[in-house]
Order: sequence, then structure tokens, then C-alpha cells
Amino acid sequence: MKKLLLSLEKKNLFLLLLLLSANSFSQVNFKNQGFESSVADNYSYSVSSSSVTTSTTTSMSGSRSLRFTSNSNAVFENVNIAGYTNVQVSIAFAATSVDNSEDLFIDFSYDNGVSYTTTVQLVAGNNAGGGQNLAFGTGDASPGQSSNPYTFNVPAGNNNLRVRVRSVGLDSNEYYYIDNVLLKGTPFPEINLQGNSNDIASGSTTISTTINTDFGNTDVNTGLVSRTYSVQNTGTANLSIWSVYTNAGDFSASISSSTIAPGASATLTVQFNPTNAGTRNGIVSISNDDSDEGTYTFAVQGFATEQEINLQGGSPATNIPSGSTLISNSINTDFGTTAGTRTYTIQNLGTSNLNLTSAWSSNSDFAVS
Repeated sequence: MKKLLLSLEKKNLFLLLLLLSANSFSQVNFKNQGFESSVADNYSYSVSSSSVTTSTTTSMSGSRSLRFTSNSNAVFENVNIAGYTNVQVSIAFAATSVDNSEDLFIDFSYDNGVSYTTTVQLVAGNNAGGGQNLAFGTGDASPGQSSNPYTFNVPAGNNNLRVRVRSVGLDSNEYYYIDNVLLKGTPFPEINLQGNSNDIASGSTTISTTINTDFGNTDVNTGLVSRTYSVQNTGTANLSIWSVYTNAGDFSASISSSTIAPGASATLTVQFNPTNAGTRNGIVSISNDDSDEGTYTFAVQGFATEQEINLQGGSPATNIPSGSTLISNSINTDFGTTAGTRTYTIQNLGTSNLNLTSAWSSNSDFAVS
């Protein structure tokens, strides 16, 4: 029963962490153009001609908007949106005295402007009352957009977005205006791991000095080898590191920070302190809030060496176990009735150097060298 309750508590804690992680990422404005020449206007654009200029005649907010006459357009910078989900484009619009076939469009390109595959008509001009007038915040009848500002949901799976706004067929003293062009999206973290400045994919089983996963040889009694890795956040929201751990007692892991800002990194340190000789394998895990790599794993390996003393005597050479009390000519431990010398072979059957600090006898009748 206790095990069952503990299991349920762990599952509930994990679900709570996931819920908190999901709620921590909300939609933000990451590009803005209000045509006020302010620091906040970080969504750069270019215009097709002098027919597109900033104007103080009307605006959605602030004191300025972008005014269109004739057949003209404004093209906004290409934006890498790979670090966001639920990306939206919002734009406010207005019109003065626009007639039939004098329209305003917004076009969307997902290949840096090579082609604009989606077009939305914002306003359809008409002749009612000598031309149509629309104030910012007032929508247009179909095929124009009834919502002003208009919001476009960018299809998922696109990494780039370029927006173009264009007017068609405007005559003298007929204008379109746009304001508050926004790119909005939900930022998310993206974990990446590097060893020796080379990427290590999650789930990697590669053992190589190139990516620092080969810990080489170290002594099982005195050795300790450390390797460091860079845990990067290539996303657009803070990356939370919940824990780092290994599946084997020969390896241990720690990290320099539990929160990694977008574009920043933390140092992961893995230590190899072997408990037994031979090839030792381990898996390092990084538990984090990346949406598709929540447990980032990679394999590590080291070789543990140790000393192994063995003593032989007699001919043919015969092993003499430590603590032996056997007196026999077969192992050269019987010195007979006269003074004499016996020789023995001390072997190192291990994989690291054996250091001999001293050799002696408890009986002064025997000398050892």
C-alpha cells in the first residue's frame, strides 16, 4: 500500500510540473510596428515607392500610421518564427474615399518572399456616398474583414514569415492606412547539448572523445575523471532543468544552473569514479521542460583499472596465496637445515601500476629484499 501511495504521489507531482510548465508559456508580442519611430517599433519594413509614407492624419494608437496611395506596397522583414507556436499576425486598417476595385490586401510568404501563397482582402472599396470611409477599429463588409484589427493565424509547421501589405487602384485623395502591425506567438524552450562544441543528440549512444563521452582509463582505487558539457537553450522561453542524474554508480552528474535563459547555456559536469575494474557504462539524463525532449539522455563510458598482486615460488612457478602457511619445496618456502636464499616472483595481474612500499619478515632469522 505504501508503495502504491508513493507511486501515485510521484505521478501527481509529475503532472503538476507539466501543468505548471504549460501554463508558464503564454502568447507574447515579439514584433511590433506602430510607425512611431520608437524603440518598440522593432518590426522593420520597406516601401515600394514614395506613395507609401507615415501620416499623422489618423492612427489606431499613438499619433502616426502608414498611408498608402496608388498601387503600392510595404514589405515587412522576414522573421524566423521557429521558436514560437500559435503565431498570429495582427493589423489595424482604415480607409478614406476608396471606390470600387480600390482594395487593400495583406499577403503572407513562408519562404522569405519568394512566393506569397496566402492573400487576405482587408478592405473592398465601394462607391457608396462618393467612396468608402473606414475608421480604425471599424470592420468592413465581406469580402473585406469585419474584425479591425484583423488577426491571421499562421499555419503551423512554418519556420519563416514575411508579410506584405498592398493597395490597389487608388486615385488622388484616396487613401488606405495601417497601424499596429504585430507578430504574436507562444515562446517555448528548446534544449541542445554539446560536448567539445559538438552537438550530442538526445538518446545518443556514441562513445567518442570528439563529444567528450569517452572518459578514458582511470584507477578504480584512486582515479576520478570529470567531463563538462554545454546545455544550451536555443528556444525563446526560459528552459527549466528539473534534475540531472545517471543510471550507474560509476558516474555522477551536476549542473551549474536550474534555469537557462533563451540563447544562454549552463555547464553540465559528469564525473567518473569507478567502483569496479573493467569497462563501465552509464546513461546521463537531463530532466527539463522542453516539450518534446523532456528527458534528454546520452551514453558515457570509461575503463577502470586496478592493481592485482600475485606471488609465485618454486619450479615450476606455483602461486602462493596471501596468508599461506604451507611449508614446501614446491613453492620454495622450506629452507631446509642450512642457511640459504630463496627467490620469488611478485606479479601484477591488474591493469594499473602496482607500487611496492616495503617487504619484511616478522622473524629476524630471515632477511627480505
